[in-house]
Amino acid sequence: MKIEVNIEETVVGKFELDIPEGVEPYDFIRDEYYKGKIVLEPGECQFRQIGMHLIYFLIYLFSIWFEVHFIHHLQLGIPL
Repeated sequence: MKIEVNIEETVVGKFELDIPEGVEPYDFIRDEYYKGKIVLEPGECQFRQIGMHLIYFLIYLFSIWFEVHFIHHLQLGIPL
């Protein structure tokens, strides 16, 4: 049996930017992000989820996603 696992974590960062006159804010922010000028640092994780996918001969037979609650980590002694 082969299982593929995906782990997603959401880390939040806050930035203050001066947007030039006549420039669309979304375009400016997107461009700054892709240029590497807006970078998230490791921080407090806001959300975690894990997906498990059962694969049989390169076909995904079954997928399940579940949220990982922080309390589970504390109860199990697993570091955040």
